[in-house]
Amino acid sequence: MKRQQILGCAVMLLAAAAAVAAGTPRRAEQTRIYQERAAYEQLLAATPAAGIDGDAASPDGRFVFRTEGESDLCVSGLRPPEKLVLTDSAGETLWQTDGTLRHSVLWSSDGHYAAVVTAGRTWNRVTVIETENFSACDISMPDGGPIPEYSFLPEEDWGQWDTDGLGSSILRLIIGGTDGEEPRAYRCYFSMDHGQIGSASLEEERETLPGSWDFDHDGAPETVELTTLWEEERDRRYSAYYELRVINGAGASLYQMDFADAHAGWGSLFALTLDDQDCLLWYQPWMGQGAGCYCYQLFSLESGGTVLGDGLVEFDVNFGSFAHSYYDPAAIAAFLREVHGYLDESTLLFSTEGGSPQKNLPGAEFWADDFTGGALRGSSDWEQTLRAFEENYAV
Repeated sequence: MKRQQILGCAVMLLAAAAAVAAGTPRRAEQTRIYQERAAYEQLLAATPAAGIDGDAASPDGRFVFRTEGESDLCVSGLRPPEKLVLTDSAGETLWQTDGTLRHSVLWSSDGHYAAVVTAGRTWNRVTVIETENFSACDISMPDGGPIPEYSFLPEEDWGQWDTDGLGSSILRLIIGGTDGEEPRAYRCYFSMDHGQIGSASLEEERETLPGSWDFDHDGAPETVELTTLWEEERDRRYSAYYELRVINGAGASLYQMDFADAHAGWGSLFALTLDDQDCLLWYQPWMGQGAGCYCYQLFSLESGGTVLGDGLVEFDVNFGSFAHSYYDPAAIAAFLREVHGYLDESTLLFSTEGGSPQKNLPGAEFWADDFTGGALRGSSDWEQTLRAFEENYAV
């Protein structure tokens, strides 16, 4: 009996030793988990929360953005909030989204739109909210897709609501410009349809043309800036239209002219000095269905705009047709002598005449599409050439 008792005690001791041995790793694992959790909680407590850059409140103070809650995440040295919300002055939530690593707000001057940047480690999103119906849309790229991954917005000056008279529904957005990457600019348009905001965007390239002038005659120089807006369609990138602006020393736009490659958007603008004062020459030699309307205007920007001279000649070359009405070689030649007298002393700032953009060329080299098939450009007697053109065509 004693022997059996001794054996039983030995078995119990062995079982207890095995249980202790088995429990030791579990306790060690539990201790490790507890220590890691405590360390992470300390890290969270010491990690700054992701705040809001820019003006959280609207210009009129009616609306304000704020963050709510604290997530249990620590990412890239920041603690994202649970939510980013837009509220009214009474604190009622009007719009909300998940909190992220970055929140930056840019209000339009009238408070009708707010552009909001939210971002993670590898992505950026720009959401525009309108404050009438509180609908929102994410800005897309010209190809219709989102902002590409790993394309980041600058920390400051990433956007600008339009202030040059085109309306507050246009946002100029900058992407890139960090880590040696060239910044790219986009012009984003917004419109309302049945209470819902929608957007479209074009890539924008700006360049300052060589030279300086004093078109408003105030003694301070101005520069000329050319903006090209690009579209993307089926993997094809093409120009949508162009803007030419005269910019004063303060960066304000004194004058703007729009152009396009399509026939309806053809035009040409020149700079020249007349009587020791700089001025602008607009020239549009339009032809369509055999009808011509050649016109020009010479003007300065003094007092907001002063016309210094203008001219126009109309004609058609539908010879032998019942539609033919008017063709005066003497009048056409006189007009051409007048306008080319200005052109010969000018600099072509920009032109889309013929559907081919040209810029910064001597005005003397410019010639519109010649309805005579090139005979005028090589002629020393324009009136005689125009008469011969009519006679040859009639034959």
